[in-house]
Amino acid sequence: MVEPEEAGVSVADVEQLVVCAGLDDTAVLDHHMADLAYAGEDAVIASWWGPGTHREQTRFPALMSAAAAHGLTVTPYYEKEGQSDTSLATIQSDLAYLAGYEKANPGAFLHVDGKPVIFVYNAAPATSSCATVSKWKQATNGFADWYV
Repeated sequence: MVEPEEAGVSVADVEQLVVCAGLDDTAVLDHHMADLAYAGEDAVIASWWGPGTHREQTRFPALMSAAAAHGLTVTPYYEKEGQSDTSLATIQSDLAYLAGYEKANPGAFLHVDGKPVIFVYNAAPATSSCATVSKWKQATNGFADWYV
């Protein structure tokens, strides 16, 4: 898989492509979720860059709603850690923010062992270390609050 930046395409260009492809259209989103459910998928992983970024305040709830309508759940893919060494305070703040989505619609949020799930992108050299794992362990109360 080639990341947009590796192909010489900006994230803004990808966002525009998504808009042009109709993913902001609830009917198109519903169709995608129906296809995933038909394929036997259980969950959707959604790229997440932080509060208020990439129109997440409308897209993430819309995705959760469309997924839930087809018996699917959603989990965020925490992208910040792949770009830089995100501070513990920022991770804790972001997890508290995401917990709001989970509490608002727990049936639409992916859970494992009763905990909300979050995927973390950590391909940056600064974040591919044991220190990053320790930081996430601390941010999630020893992994008791989130399944990372």
